[in-house]
Amino acid sequence: MDDHARFTPNPAHLERVFRLLQHYYPKRSPLECRLALARMYGHEDWEALQAVIRYAGAASAFDEDVAPEIVGARFQQQYDMVLAILAGISDESMLAAQALDQEVFAVDRESISKRYHPAFNEKRFERARCAHALAYARQTVLEIRPTAKASPDVPPDRDDIDLSYRVDLLPRGLMSWLAHHRPLLRSWGERIGQMEVHQHVGTSLLKFAHAWGEACLDCAVEIPKPLQLYPIVLSAKWFAWIACSRMPRLQSAFAVLHDDASSDEQRARASAVIAEATLEEEARFILTQPREDFRSHSASAREQHIHAGYALVRCWMNEAATRSTVRGIMSRSVLPVLSPAMPAG
Repeated sequence: MDDHARFTPNPAHLERVFRLLQHYYPKRSPLECRLALARMYGHEDWEALQAVIRYAGAASAFDEDVAPEIVGARFQQQYDMVLAILAGISDESMLAAQALDQEVFAVDRESISKRYHPAFNEKRFERARCAHALAYARQTVLEIRPTAKASPDVPPDRDDIDLSYRVDLLPRGLMSWLAHHRPLLRSWGERIGQMEVHQHVGTSLLKFAHAWGEACLDCAVEIPKPLQLYPIVLSAKWFAWIACSRMPRLQSAFAVLHDDASSDEQRARASAVIAEATLEEEARFILTQPREDFRSHSASAREQHIHAGYALVRCWMNEAATRSTVRGIMSRSVLPVLSPAMPAG
């Protein structure tokens, strides 16, 4: 483990992060979460961490008070330990997933004929599960911030934007559509409808879109393709936006866009940097989807899928919005400015 990344928390901070780890990985035992947390902080086990807290005297400095390279080393160590202990990802499983990438994403006559074969679909599940574990672990560390003073504030869901961008309404809208048009898929609808999706929480978007991708792979014939892709494409846009907004290397670019004194040339350069990073994060998100890698679609085709999918589920989203509007207005606080990659309604 990296000595530069070693961190000794105070007892209250340790308890807060431990409870959050249990929240993000509810299927893991308290013992596993304690071991993961001790290793995330650079200690051999929970007992060793407790001993250091008792006898060290002072806690370590938080991320806000140390050099950026130390923050980076801490993040890498935390991410590696979450992957290994809580996500169950090993070097062997990552290599196997990379090999599956080559097979699953192949586009030729034989690969197309295999797409509806159960064995091939299981390979899609396997590859997507690994990619989902990687992305989910990364977002978990970013959302918990184990060595920062506190977790970042999460803005409330926006209800002042076009309904077609309200990803928080999709679980109820999709559940209603399935119940009305595909009653034999009611079990899938109930599973999806019970999920809560938050526009500004990456782990929430990942879980929802992965579950919908599973449903669409299992019921590929029964669910229209635009409705298969629309929730995933919309979730990817939100995911890319929140991921980019947390990248330290992009803060200067966002500052340029928000500065009225910035020249057109400066704004163009900043927008290009953000757009490139957005595509990278969107690709990371898409890899976690079992149903389809929609990067093969052109930008115009994606937009067509968005509009067609929204048209299918619009009345049910309208109904869900009516039920949630009062709560949304009462809880609304200062809203963030959307980037060029996330157009407002």
